[in-house]
Amino acid sequence: PGSAIGSTKITFQVDTAAAFAAGEKGAGGFGAKITKVKGLGKAAWTTGSGDVYVFDGHEQIKILALALGVRSPSTATAKVEALARKLL
Repeated sequence: PGSAIGSTKITFQVDTAAAFAAGEKGAGGFGAKITKVKGLGKAAWTTGSGDVYVFDGHEQIKILALALGVRSPSTATAKVEALARKLL
């Protein structure tokens, strides 16, 4: 809201809680700093660089706006979280 996010990719896929947790663990294993996002779906996490991964109980919503993370790292997570809230 208020500004263009730029190049953004949104993916919806059927998922399970176990598979979602495994994806989070895998991202952390590659050195990404994982931060849990409270109050967004059943579970959510981000690396803080313009991405957010949300599990709503049946599917995963993945939002990648990495260009935003490069241009505005201090607000990137807040913007993609706001977009995820609208999609839920």
